[in-house]
Amino acid sequence: MNKFLTLILIFIFFINSGFNREENALLKKSKQAVSEEQKILTLIDLTNFYEHNNYTNWQNGIKQLDAYFTKIKSKKIKNKIALSLASYSVSLGNFDKSKSYFNTINTRLSPLDAADIWKYNFLKIKFLVYENDLKNAKKIAFQFLQEIKQKRKNRYISEYYSSLATIYALENNRDSAYICARYSTSFGKRSDTKQRLFQALHQQAQIFAHFENFEDAVNKELQVLQMAELDNNLYYQVLAFQGVSFYCLEIKNIDEAIIYLSRAKDLNSKLRDKRINANSILIESGIYINTGKYKDALKTIKLIETYFETNNDYFNLGNSAFLKGVINLKFKNYKQSIEAFEKAIILFKQSGNLVNISLVNQFLGEVYLIKKDFTKAENLLKLTLAENEKRGFQSIKIQSVYKLLSQLYFKKNQLQLAIKYQQLNLKYYERNMVSSASSNVARMTEGNLREERERLIEFQKESIEKQTKERQIKGLKQSRQFFIFGIIIGLVVFVFIFYILQLRQEKLKQKQREMELSQSLLRSQMNPHFIFNAMSVIQSYIYSNEPDKSSQFLVNFSRLIRLILENSPKEFIPIELEIEILEKYLQAQKMRFENRFSYYINIDESLFVDGVMVPPMITQPFVENAIEHGQLHTIKEGQINIDIREKNSMIYIQISDNGVGRKGAKKNNKIKTHKSMAIDITRERIEIINFKYKKQGSINIEDNDKENQTGTIVTVILPILTNKL
Repeated sequence: MNKFLTLILIFIFFINSGFNREENALLKKSKQAVSEEQKILTLIDLTNFYEHNNYTNWQNGIKQLDAYFTKIKSKKIKNKIALSLASYSVSLGNFDKSKSYFNTINTRLSPLDAADIWKYNFLKIKFLVYENDLKNAKKIAFQFLQEIKQKRKNRYISEYYSSLATIYALENNRDSAYICARYSTSFGKRSDTKQRLFQALHQQAQIFAHFENFEDAVNKELQVLQMAELDNNLYYQVLAFQGVSFYCLEIKNIDEAIIYLSRAKDLNSKLRDKRINANSILIESGIYINTGKYKDALKTIKLIETYFETNNDYFNLGNSAFLKGVINLKFKNYKQSIEAFEKAIILFKQSGNLVNISLVNQFLGEVYLIKKDFTKAENLLKLTLAENEKRGFQSIKIQSVYKLLSQLYFKKNQLQLAIKYQQLNLKYYERNMVSSASSNVARMTEGNLREERERLIEFQKESIEKQTKERQIKGLKQSRQFFIFGIIIGLVVFVFIFYILQLRQEKLKQKQREMELSQSLLRSQMNPHFIFNAMSVIQSYIYSNEPDKSSQFLVNFSRLIRLILENSPKEFIPIELEIEILEKYLQAQKMRFENRFSYYINIDESLFVDGVMVPPMITQPFVENAIEHGQLHTIKEGQINIDIREKNSMIYIQISDNGVGRKGAKKNNKIKTHKSMAIDITRERIEIINFKYKKQGSINIEDNDKENQTGTIVTVILPILTNKL
């Protein structure tokens, strides 16, 4: 990444001087223009120049050209203005207005020059894609791509590859879409405008997201963000922040989505772009829906519908209608929900975007399922499934359809089909690429925010140094004695502020480390495999007609989940609460494995009396390893012993089992990432406690039977902390 950004910096440095020369030449030409026709032609050239270099100036130029459009009589100039206005309208998503400008262009009465021809055909491709005529769109793109390559016009080559990437994506041709998007970026780097490179990378992110590759999509947007920051390009900084926010929302990284959306809105307050503001509000409504704030979501949608209606932006009107349908579904207003979803389908068809229709059909099927209109629900869900399979979706989209079909056939009492789709649902859940990408995206976005904070600190440091030097220069003009005194004061201030900044940075890193650890701990504790297995146990009791056992298991399991969720974020909890969580977990596992192992918990009663506190669920990872990887359910008289007592002013927690041992687990390929991650997290928790309380806690793992290398003994040593702290 650093090497890539260095090359981009060099690229921006060299072409910046070219931009300045071209802009200055156009401005000079504009001042020298005598006739109105010359002024308009220069304005067109300047506006087209700013389209690829300065978004704000582009908007201002478009406003002036729009005023001239109805007045000008020259067919040549009218054609040029119409092209510029059509291009701008497309960027707003207003294809109706764009086509009205485009249709006024008369190439027979006034032929276009080479640059305008390429722009004209590029717009024609966009309209064909909009009308879903992908075959002819691709044909034109390839035809003119060959011509442009001969002319070596890298900007236009990049744009045409960008169009081909979009077409292949809509045709569900992943490999070709990726290749064309990569070519678009490659030629964008060699373009005569840096903004073309930003556009290519931004579109490459959209292509990745189309195929649910959100990790690479976020990575590309972060590249755009860093380059736009170097170039001080507010427009693409806002687009990048907005893109990261949207992709984080898609994979349910809500915290990151909120942070990056906030950055986008803050920057757009300077840019004042209405379309970006409307899109931000649309993303915000999606965040509200995902956090259960449905009334707030409805209010935000109403704020922006007028803007989308004014611009005939059918795609975003479709998104607004879809979100309204989801909100009404949550409110159980099923009639309004169906109306909103059906309206969304009409709007998406008008926008030429057929991809989102399958998602709307899925939700529409869910509404009919709730209303027990099983025929409509089945037809819609099967239609959605066919579309998803056709597009090659392998994760959350197809998985959610399997889940709904399973529920449908269960309600229709077609149990074989219900089980089939439930198994497919679980299968896709376990290999869900979106879930695995979620943690990687979180690391990338958090890393970018850390780098941003570090850059801010570095900027503050440089600012302080600059102020110190200014004081020194001012002191040189005064007496020698005052100069020396000023130097000393300046150095003291610098050292003091530097020390404060370093101290704050260390505290910030420590706090962030604890937060990340807490999140990782919760993820590791809420092991999805354990939850799936628990659900399977309940299902088996129901099928076996054992309501007492299923009720007992469900009560115990729900209490365990509540204890985990309530206490995981805490730094310490009373030891009796830790024992309760441990017992609930062991009871659940024992019922799951039909009492094939036993457990014993022995604790020094004085620890209860003294109000001893321990980190939440400090023993759970090792108990889980003993059961799962020690395979206690497979051996005769499997047993876990947990002994907790005070020794040498420390708490000694010993977890021992008579399972197959570490060597046996390796042979049976039972070592999982979750296991090592949980142990690593526990070690790091103890390191934080040691650092914070100046103690020497530790973890030791050894074989129970050293001769046969079976069983395991884990000893966790913690400092004694009480609720009096």
